[in-house]
Amino acid sequence: SLIGYISNHQQICCIPVYTALCISDDYIDGIKFAGISNIGTGCNGNADNYIYYVNDTAQVAMNNTYSISLTPSTIWDQGFGVWIDFNHDGDFEDTDEFVFSSPASIATVMGNITISCRVPLSGNTIMRVRCIFGVTPTSANSCDTQTFGETEDYNIFIKAGSALDAGIIDIETPVTSCALSST
Repeated sequence: SLIGYISNHQQICCIPVYTALCISDDYIDGIKFAGISNIGTGCNGNADNYIYYVNDTAQVAMNNTYSISLTPSTIWDQGFGVWIDFNHDGDFEDTDEFVFSSPASIATVMGNITISCRVPLSGNTIMRVRCIFGVTPTSANSCDTQTFGETEDYNIFIKAGSALDAGIIDIETPVTSCALSST
């Protein structure tokens, strides 16, 4: 049986395809992000080089930025792409769902992901991490066919951000102008 391979999950509409198995040393070896620490995973050995880690959940809040660390195999250069299904529609094709990209490297890649206050829905959704040999992933790569690499999906819980409570406390230096009135 395929560990972690779920093709009928309601929030995963597609399983990306790689034409070469990740045993070719093209894989994600580690990810650290917002409570997920999935290190030293190696090649998952599943069909299409895909795995859904159902027990790993990132915990984030709107209007906050989180660091991400992605480790490839140390044999071949891998570019990383990260997508979050913010509107819970089962794809990663909507504006702002492509949240991180890095050029191909054999070294650990670090960066930041900002969860905007404009995220349409809070709650549980899916985060996709892909490595693709020799390229810098683009938003169009969330579910396309590649030759070498690996895809890992994770749960992500997005907490609603606190409402902004802006108000005037004091007007320290009032200014008059012909465009201003007291009413």
